[in-house]
Amino acid sequence: MIGYLKKINDGLDKFCKIAIKKLSPKCIILYGSLARGDFNERSDVDIIIITSNLPNKYFKRAKLLYDLIETADPIEPLGFTPEEFSNMIQKRNCTSLFAMEEGKALYGEKYFSFLKKIYEKIVNKYQLVKSVAAWIPKSKF
Repeated sequence: MIGYLKKINDGLDKFCKIAIKKLSPKCIILYGSLARGDFNERSDVDIIIITSNLPNKYFKRAKLLYDLIETADPIEPLGFTPEEFSNMIQKRNCTSLFAMEEGKALYGEKYFSFLKKIYEKIVNKYQLVKSVAAWIPKSKF
């Protein structure tokens, strides 16, 4: 597993360098099992790229992001504009909340810290508690 993890990390590093060069992101966030530390050989590598340099159409955006992968590693990139991702946090979107709770900035630590403050404000305002697959207001317990 250690050799596999090194291979994954090398592929992730290569992916990030390409993404930084081609997309000039504000932030790249690693979240999911690799960020949490419970990654295994069946896991994928969850990445969020926040950049203004994305097509508006979903399929064009997905193609652009997947074309950045030059290895056979199971990288699953998602891309959002800064406005989209900030709005996702404010609307309590699960993906954005999980990314902010368990995620790590691979690039753009300052912007990640800015987003973390928005996340903390929303979690406190709505008294959200993380469950296995969702965020639930404390009042529902």
